[in-house]
Amino acid sequence: MIDPGNDVIRRACTALLVTLLVAAVPAAPAHAADRHAEAAALAAESPLDLLQRHGLDRRHLRAFTLLNGIADARGPLIAGKLYRLPAFVVPFDGERVQTSLELPMTEAIDVRDHNAWLARAGLKPPITDDHAIWVPYDHVLARAEAGQSVADLLGRYALDGRQLSAFAQLNGLPRPDGTAALAAGRLYRLPVHIRPYAGPTIRQALSVSAESAWRIGAYNRTLADRGLKPQPWDDHVVWVPYELHENPAFGRYYAQYEQVSDELRDCVFYLSPGHGGPDPGTSANREGERICEDEYAYDIALRLGRELARHGARVEMVLADEGIRDTKFLTCDRDERFSDGTRISADQATRLQQRVDLVNRIDAGLDPSMTHRRFLAIHIDFRADRDRRVDFDLYHHASSEAGRRLAAILQATIERHYDARLGGRNFVGRIVGQTEDADFYVIRETRMPAVLLELANINNELDQLKFIVIDSRQRIAEWLCEGLIADRERAAR
Repeated sequence: MIDPGNDVIRRACTALLVTLLVAAVPAAPAHAADRHAEAAALAAESPLDLLQRHGLDRRHLRAFTLLNGIADARGPLIAGKLYRLPAFVVPFDGERVQTSLELPMTEAIDVRDHNAWLARAGLKPPITDDHAIWVPYDHVLARAEAGQSVADLLGRYALDGRQLSAFAQLNGLPRPDGTAALAAGRLYRLPVHIRPYAGPTIRQALSVSAESAWRIGAYNRTLADRGLKPQPWDDHVVWVPYELHENPAFGRYYAQYEQVSDELRDCVFYLSPGHGGPDPGTSANREGERICEDEYAYDIALRLGRELARHGARVEMVLADEGIRDTKFLTCDRDERFSDGTRISADQATRLQQRVDLVNRIDAGLDPSMTHRRFLAIHIDFRADRDRRVDFDLYHHASSEAGRRLAAILQATIERHYDARLGGRNFVGRIVGQTEDADFYVIRETRMPAVLLELANINNELDQLKFIVIDSRQRIAEWLCEGLIADRERAAR
């Protein structure tokens, strides 16, 4: 439910269900590092044949040879012999893949999808039958030598202290200490991804900017000069070191993130989840738990912010609270503050003014090169009619063409994903241009193009699934990020 400006109340709903999108398979949790899946080779099968039969590819070839002590990656394997696959085996706790792996939800979904594919192919029983999860990885493996420290191993592969934290996390080390001694002969995962290379250039093969392509190319040339790997056009593989960033606002498991592109490098996004502090917004009850609008709007906004940051954007969160939470029911509390530490006023008009002043103050001090700026307010609505299900409404200022275009692109993106999942029910949503005498305060008073969106009817049990289900919150964030990227591309034309 929104904070109404000028005493005008707008209500809207959305119906977004989970769509499981397959992405790059993540690293396994550290506690699984010493147990690998195994598979028997067929007659005349090569290492790459065996990998491809199990849903893996050329990226995993080097790891496969290291794991199995194979000198010739092209030669035939011994028929019937069990070989270790570059996939860790983690016990299933009987409840959820995510809780079994202790991974963020998005990564757990990818692992779950891969295991479902293996089960359909008859390569392993379903997780619920054998209680084992196979977790493929796409990281470079390196074998530690006697007396070698973390810093020594990283330095050998042209990495440095910036990757210490990621190295520790990938390998279950207690802390990112470069002087720590490694276990001689053990294989360690490096914070370096392995990507297929099909040419003609790194920039085109990886769909990255010229700057990123140059940096990745230089890294691979260094490795080739050191004799650690052939050039990409020889082994058809590119090694991509982590470009790590950290934002504590995203929470314990999500604070550190990898930038996957720089397509939003000149963009600033102001994300304003509705209500907070003394005002929880609208609320409802489910399974004996109270669900509050401000908690779920904030979690979705954080997830969206992290997705935008992964594409190089600068993200300004208007509120500060707990980080991203992978739990169904989020505790209703009143401890939220504005991101500058200011308490949220109990007076409605004052807190709206606080919100706008904060955003405009930050915006006024930005580097002029950050030319693409957008404001998004995220809310969950309330309808007295519990049976009423509508989908997704967006509001923009009637005089803002950029705001109208942004609203249209966001809705088109959401509707496309929605229809792909639930094509049997028509998408219902509005785009509303607000006039000067009947608009939302935050839309009218912010300096940049702005959109306010309403997600779901918190009073409808089916609509509640769109935000209490963790997958759904993540997918909403990903879809909104996709729409914001499309808006940026449209504005650049």
